[in-house]
Amino acid sequence: GRNAGDLGKPSISGDLPTDLLDAETRAQADHPDILSARAAERAANQAFNTLQAGVLPTLALSLSANTKAATGTSQDKDELAAQLVFSSPLLSTNATRSTARKVAASYRQAKLDRAEATRKVGVGAREAFRNWEATAIRLAAVSTEIEAFRLVAKGIASEAQFGQKTTLDLLDAEKDVNDAELSLVTAEHNQLLAAFRLKAAIGGLTAEKLGLGDVLGALSDMPAPQNPFYTTFPFQRRTTTD
Repeated sequence: GRNAGDLGKPSISGDLPTDLLDAETRAQADHPDILSARAAERAANQAFNTLQAGVLPTLALSLSANTKAATGTSQDKDELAAQLVFSSPLLSTNATRSTARKVAASYRQAKLDRAEATRKVGVGAREAFRNWEATAIRLAAVSTEIEAFRLVAKGIASEAQFGQKTTLDLLDAEKDVNDAELSLVTAEHNQLLAAFRLKAAIGGLTAEKLGLGDVLGALSDMPAPQNPFYTTFPFQRRTTTD
């Protein structure tokens, strides 16, 4: 085995919400589920513009040029032609109406999904904040309790010196102190977990918020993957130059 390293309590980067409203506001602004639902709603709304562009009138312009060189100079000629075509649908087809209904239904569904995501994230943020508050109160209570047990143990140790308390009483008091210290470690652990759960509930555990967004660098800066053909068949690639 290995010797234990640093057993210090890890710290939480960034500040935590101060109240329920602050937690819900942060969650609705930064939570990935809400951001994803908003993006899906915008994409569904953009489908209306795509459908509208498909039924709008169109104007097409085409140009062509032709040169004819014959033996006689009188028969040489240059031809230049231009064509302008305007088209517009006169009546909406069944396919267009069906697509419009489908797009409208998708957009309404996206709006409902965004509202549901907002509701769930808000409920989760409030619940996580209440749990974090409960662990903080529990930690304060355990800290007060351990101080009381230490004072009791100190008093019993003093009384044991004058024969008013037995060794068994002193051992019981020390056991109470040890149990309280274990409860303190558990309370600190629970508060730390609750704090991280609160950070996750308000969208604070993303790679960008944790400073991990640029670990791999931009996708455009990454080298292209090697062609699997040359990995399987390691032939030398032939290059030609003019």
